[in-house]
Amino acid sequence: MHRINCRHRFWIAMAALLGLGNAVQAQPATQCVDDVTTLTAQGEARIERPATHVDIHARFMERAQTSAAASNALEARFGPLLDRLRADTEKPIRLVAANASITPQWRYDDGDRTLAGFVATRMLRLTDVPVDEAGAWMQTLTDAEPDSLSLENYTARPEGGADAHPALAAAIRNARTRAETMADALGQSIGEALCIHEVSAPSPRPMRSATLAATGPDDATREPSIEPDTVTDHARVTVVFFLEPPSA
Repeated sequence: MHRINCRHRFWIAMAALLGLGNAVQAQPATQCVDDVTTLTAQGEARIERPATHVDIHARFMERAQTSAAASNALEARFGPLLDRLRADTEKPIRLVAANASITPQWRYDDGDRTLAGFVATRMLRLTDVPVDEAGAWMQTLTDAEPDSLSLENYTARPEGGADAHPALAAAIRNARTRAETMADALGQSIGEALCIHEVSAPSPRPMRSATLAATGPDDATREPSIEPDTVTDHARVTVVFFLEPPSA
Protein backbone atom coordinates (compact mmCIF):
# COMPACT_ATOMS: atom_id res chain seq x y z
CA MET A 1 0.00 0.00 0.00
CA HIS A 2 1.31 3.42 -0.94
CA ARG A 3 1.31 6.13 1.67
CA ILE A 4 -0.33 9.41 0.61
CA ASN A 5 1.42 12.36 2.18
CA CYS A 6 -0.15 15.76 2.94
CA ARG A 7 0.99 17.31 -0.32
CA HIS A 8 -0.67 14.54 -2.34
CA ARG A 9 -3.89 14.94 -0.36
CA PHE A 10 -3.86 18.67 -1.14
CA TRP A 11 -3.60 18.14 -4.90
CA ILE A 12 -6.26 15.42 -4.86
CA ALA A 13 -8.62 17.78 -3.04
CA MET A 14 -7.89 20.58 -5.52
CA ALA A 15 -8.59 18.27 -8.47
CA ALA A 16 -11.90 17.27 -6.92
CA LEU A 17 -12.91 20.90 -6.40
CA LEU A 18 -12.00 21.79 -9.98
CA GLY A 19 -14.00 18.85 -11.27
CA LEU A 20 -16.99 19.95 -9.21
CA GLY A 21 -16.67 23.49 -10.56
CA ASN A 22 -16.61 22.23 -14.14
CA ALA A 23 -19.64 20.08 -13.46
CA VAL A 24 -21.57 23.10 -12.17
CA GLN A 25 -20.58 25.23 -15.16
CA ALA A 26 -21.64 22.43 -17.52
CA GLN A 27 -25.25 22.72 -16.38
CA PRO A 28 -27.44 24.56 -18.88
CA ALA A 29 -27.98 28.22 -18.09
CA THR A 30 -31.69 27.83 -18.78
CA GLN A 31 -32.28 25.13 -16.16
CA CYS A 32 -34.99 26.78 -14.07
CA VAL A 33 -37.08 23.86 -12.74
CA ASP A 34 -36.39 20.41 -11.36
CA ASP A 35 -38.14 17.09 -11.95
CA VAL A 36 -40.12 18.49 -14.88
CA THR A 37 -39.80 17.55 -18.54
CA THR A 38 -39.03 20.71 -20.47
CA LEU A 39 -38.25 21.89 -23.97
CA THR A 40 -35.94 24.86 -24.55
CA ALA A 41 -36.16 27.08 -27.62
CA GLN A 42 -34.44 30.23 -28.74
CA GLY A 43 -36.26 33.08 -30.41
CA GLU A 44 -34.95 36.06 -32.35
CA ALA A 45 -36.54 39.05 -34.04
CA ARG A 46 -35.56 42.22 -35.87
CA ILE A 47 -38.10 45.00 -36.16
CA GLU A 48 -37.58 48.07 -38.34
CA ARG A 49 -39.43 51.21 -37.37
CA PRO A 50 -39.40 54.71 -38.84
CA ALA A 51 -37.38 57.15 -36.77
CA THR A 52 -39.44 59.66 -34.83
CA HIS A 53 -36.79 61.77 -33.05
CA VAL A 54 -33.25 62.97 -33.70
CA ASP A 55 -30.49 64.98 -31.99
CA ILE A 56 -28.92 68.03 -33.62
CA HIS A 57 -25.33 68.97 -32.74
CA ALA A 58 -23.74 72.31 -33.59
CA ARG A 59 -20.29 73.76 -32.86
CA PHE A 60 -19.32 77.43 -32.96
CA MET A 61 -15.73 78.71 -32.96
CA GLU A 62 -13.99 82.09 -32.97
CA ARG A 63 -10.28 82.84 -33.32
CA ALA A 64 -8.49 85.94 -32.05
CA GLN A 65 -5.10 87.11 -30.83
CA THR A 66 -6.18 87.21 -27.17
CA SER A 67 -8.39 84.90 -25.14
CA ALA A 68 -10.68 87.79 -24.19
CA ALA A 69 -11.16 88.83 -27.82
CA ALA A 70 -11.94 85.25 -28.87
CA SER A 71 -14.41 84.82 -26.00
CA ASN A 72 -16.16 88.14 -26.69
CA ALA A 73 -16.45 87.42 -30.41
CA LEU A 74 -17.92 84.00 -29.71
CA GLU A 75 -20.48 85.30 -27.22
CA ALA A 76 -21.54 88.09 -29.60
CA ARG A 77 -22.36 85.40 -32.13
CA PHE A 78 -23.55 82.61 -29.86
CA GLY A 79 -25.47 84.54 -27.18
CA PRO A 80 -28.36 85.86 -29.32
CA LEU A 81 -28.84 82.41 -30.86
CA LEU A 82 -28.94 80.77 -27.43
CA ASP A 83 -31.53 83.29 -26.16
CA ARG A 84 -33.71 82.63 -29.20
CA LEU A 85 -33.49 78.87 -28.83
CA ARG A 86 -34.34 79.05 -25.14
CA ALA A 87 -37.45 81.04 -25.97
CA ASP A 88 -38.55 78.75 -28.82
CA THR A 89 -37.82 75.23 -27.58
CA GLU A 90 -40.64 73.26 -26.00
CA LYS A 91 -40.93 69.69 -24.78
CA PRO A 92 -39.96 67.08 -25.83
CA ILE A 93 -37.01 69.06 -27.25
CA ARG A 94 -34.20 69.72 -24.79
CA LEU A 95 -31.57 72.40 -25.27
CA VAL A 96 -28.08 71.74 -23.93
CA ALA A 97 -25.39 74.41 -24.29
CA ALA A 98 -21.86 73.71 -23.06
CA ASN A 99 -19.68 76.33 -21.45
CA ALA A 100 -17.10 78.03 -23.62
CA SER A 101 -13.67 76.45 -23.85
CA ILE A 102 -10.63 78.51 -24.83
CA THR A 103 -7.47 76.87 -26.12
CA PRO A 104 -4.19 78.50 -27.18
CA GLN A 105 -2.93 77.99 -30.71
CA TRP A 106 0.83 77.53 -31.17
CA ARG A 107 3.05 78.00 -34.19
CA TYR A 108 6.28 76.04 -34.52
CA ASP A 109 9.20 77.43 -36.52
CA ASP A 110 12.46 75.50 -36.50
CA GLY A 111 11.66 74.04 -33.11
CA ASP A 112 10.62 77.36 -31.57
CA ARG A 113 7.08 77.64 -30.26
CA THR A 114 5.21 80.91 -30.67
CA LEU A 115 1.73 81.76 -29.46
CA ALA A 116 -0.40 82.38 -32.56
CA GLY A 117 -3.70 83.19 -30.87
CA PHE A 118 -6.68 81.61 -29.13
CA VAL A 119 -9.72 79.63 -30.19
CA ALA A 120 -13.00 79.90 -28.26
CA THR A 121 -15.50 77.07 -28.77
CA ARG A 122 -19.06 76.34 -27.64
CA MET A 123 -21.11 73.24 -28.33
CA LEU A 124 -24.87 73.21 -28.61
CA ARG A 125 -27.26 70.27 -28.73
CA LEU A 126 -30.97 69.97 -29.40
CA THR A 127 -32.07 66.52 -28.27
CA ASP A 128 -35.30 64.61 -28.87
CA VAL A 129 -36.27 66.75 -31.85
CA PRO A 130 -39.29 65.32 -33.72
CA VAL A 131 -38.12 64.31 -37.18
CA ASP A 132 -40.84 66.32 -38.88
CA GLU A 133 -39.51 69.47 -37.14
CA ALA A 134 -35.81 68.79 -37.72
CA GLY A 135 -35.69 70.64 -41.04
CA ALA A 136 -36.87 73.91 -39.51
CA TRP A 137 -34.39 73.64 -36.63
CA MET A 138 -31.57 72.84 -39.03
CA GLN A 139 -32.44 75.97 -41.01
CA THR A 140 -32.41 78.08 -37.83
CA LEU A 141 -28.97 76.80 -36.89
CA THR A 142 -27.66 77.06 -40.45
CA ASP A 143 -28.61 80.76 -40.49
CA ALA A 144 -26.35 81.22 -37.44
CA GLU A 145 -23.40 79.89 -39.51
CA PRO A 146 -22.03 77.20 -37.20
CA ASP A 147 -18.60 75.72 -37.84
CA SER A 148 -20.12 72.24 -37.84
CA LEU A 149 -23.68 70.94 -37.84
CA SER A 150 -24.87 67.34 -37.78
CA LEU A 151 -27.89 65.11 -37.22
CA GLU A 152 -27.22 62.17 -34.90
CA ASN A 153 -28.88 59.44 -32.87
CA TYR A 154 -32.15 58.76 -34.62
CA THR A 155 -34.58 56.95 -32.31
CA ALA A 156 -38.06 55.49 -32.65
CA ARG A 157 -40.58 56.26 -29.92
CA PRO A 158 -43.76 54.19 -29.57
CA GLU A 159 -47.02 56.04 -30.04
CA GLY A 160 -49.70 56.01 -27.38
CA GLY A 161 -50.81 52.44 -26.68
CA ALA A 162 -48.12 50.93 -28.90
CA ASP A 163 -45.76 48.20 -27.71
CA ALA A 164 -42.61 49.81 -26.35
CA HIS A 165 -40.49 46.71 -27.15
CA PRO A 166 -41.93 45.09 -30.29
CA ALA A 167 -38.75 43.12 -31.04
CA LEU A 168 -38.76 41.51 -27.60
CA ALA A 169 -42.38 40.43 -27.92
CA ALA A 170 -41.72 39.11 -31.44
CA ALA A 171 -38.69 37.13 -30.23
CA ILE A 172 -40.78 35.42 -27.54
CA ARG A 173 -43.45 34.53 -30.11
CA ASN A 174 -40.70 33.17 -32.35
CA ALA A 175 -39.40 30.98 -29.51
CA ARG A 176 -42.89 29.56 -28.91
CA THR A 177 -43.35 28.79 -32.62
CA ARG A 178 -40.02 26.96 -32.73
CA ALA A 179 -40.87 25.02 -29.57
CA GLU A 180 -44.26 24.01 -30.95
CA THR A 181 -42.58 22.77 -34.15
CA MET A 182 -40.10 20.63 -32.22
CA ALA A 183 -42.75 19.24 -29.89
CA ASP A 184 -45.06 18.43 -32.80
CA ALA A 185 -42.28 16.46 -34.47
CA LEU A 186 -42.18 14.33 -31.31
CA GLY A 187 -45.94 13.90 -31.26
CA GLN A 188 -46.19 16.05 -28.16
CA SER A 189 -47.17 19.58 -27.25
CA ILE A 190 -45.82 22.34 -25.06
CA GLY A 191 -47.43 23.93 -22.06
CA GLU A 192 -46.73 27.16 -20.22
CA ALA A 193 -43.42 29.00 -20.30
CA LEU A 194 -41.48 28.19 -17.14
CA CYS A 195 -38.72 30.77 -17.50
CA ILE A 196 -37.40 33.29 -20.02
CA HIS A 197 -33.80 34.38 -20.42
CA GLU A 198 -33.13 37.58 -22.34
CA VAL A 199 -29.95 37.03 -24.35
CA SER A 200 -29.85 40.50 -25.88
CA ALA A 201 -32.17 43.38 -25.11
CA PRO A 202 -33.80 45.56 -27.73
CA SER A 203 -31.32 48.33 -28.44
CA PRO A 204 -32.24 50.60 -31.34
CA ARG A 205 -29.17 51.26 -33.44
CA PRO A 206 -28.42 54.99 -33.71
CA MET A 207 -28.58 56.13 -37.30
CA ARG A 208 -27.13 59.10 -39.10
CA SER A 209 -28.87 60.86 -41.93
CA ALA A 210 -27.74 63.48 -44.38
CA THR A 211 -29.58 66.70 -45.01
CA LEU A 212 -30.82 66.57 -48.57
CA ALA A 213 -29.91 69.68 -50.53
CA ALA A 214 -32.83 71.61 -51.97
CA THR A 215 -32.82 72.14 -55.70
CA GLY A 216 -34.13 75.05 -57.66
CA PRO A 217 -33.64 78.82 -57.79
CA ASP A 218 -34.89 79.38 -54.24
CA ASP A 219 -32.48 76.98 -52.49
CA ALA A 220 -31.37 79.55 -49.93
CA THR A 221 -34.91 80.05 -48.60
CA ARG A 222 -36.06 76.45 -48.48
CA GLU A 223 -35.91 74.32 -45.35
CA PRO A 224 -33.65 71.25 -45.56
CA SER A 225 -35.53 68.02 -46.25
CA ILE A 226 -34.72 65.39 -43.61
CA GLU A 227 -35.17 61.75 -44.55
CA PRO A 228 -33.87 59.44 -41.81
CA ASP A 229 -33.18 55.76 -42.17
CA THR A 230 -35.24 53.28 -40.21
CA VAL A 231 -34.30 52.27 -36.67
CA THR A 232 -33.72 48.54 -36.12
CA ASP A 233 -34.62 46.80 -32.85
CA HIS A 234 -33.00 43.39 -32.29
CA ALA A 235 -33.84 40.96 -29.51
CA ARG A 236 -32.91 37.35 -28.67
CA VAL A 237 -34.42 35.20 -25.93
CA THR A 238 -34.25 31.66 -24.62
CA VAL A 239 -37.52 30.22 -23.30
CA VAL A 240 -38.04 27.00 -21.34
CA PHE A 241 -41.49 25.43 -21.88
CA PHE A 242 -43.21 22.62 -20.06
CA LEU A 243 -43.30 19.57 -22.38
CA GLU A 244 -46.62 17.76 -22.14
CA PRO A 245 -46.35 13.96 -21.94
CA PRO A 246 -47.31 12.04 -25.08
CA SER A 247 -50.94 11.04 -25.43
CA ALA A 248 -51.72 7.51 -24.38
